[in-house]
Amino acid sequence: GNAWLLDLAARVQAVLRAAGVEIAHFKMTLRAEGTAGRMPEPQLAAVSLVRTDGEPELRRKLDTPLTKGSLIVNLRAEGAPELLSSAVQEALKSNPRGVSVKLTQAESFRPGQPTPTHRVAAV
Repeated sequence: GNAWLLDLAARVQAVLRAAGVEIAHFKMTLRAEGTAGRMPEPQLAAVSLVRTDGEPELRRKLDTPLTKGSLIVNLRAEGAPELLSSAVQEALKSNPRGVSVKLTQAESFRPGQPTPTHRVAAV
């Protein structure tokens, strides 16, 4: 699970780099749902990347191999939502480790302009 998550991050990064898209925040969390042994609490792996030319970092590691899991992807980058969604889906399809992937939910959007409730002006 740890190696697969790092590989996936690198594949998404490569697609975005080739498209000239700058990554601002890219985090993925893989939650183990089935493992080789029993665990008292859920196991998580998390990868983080904060710029296109950086290296994906494994911030949290799975302790045991997994047989099934769920993945959450949070990607903020300077590109159209459709392009970012396509980059993630392309990386999931080009899966060199042969992991079976089923996409169950996807949302991609461009946040609206913020509307602050208070504004402070310097005099």
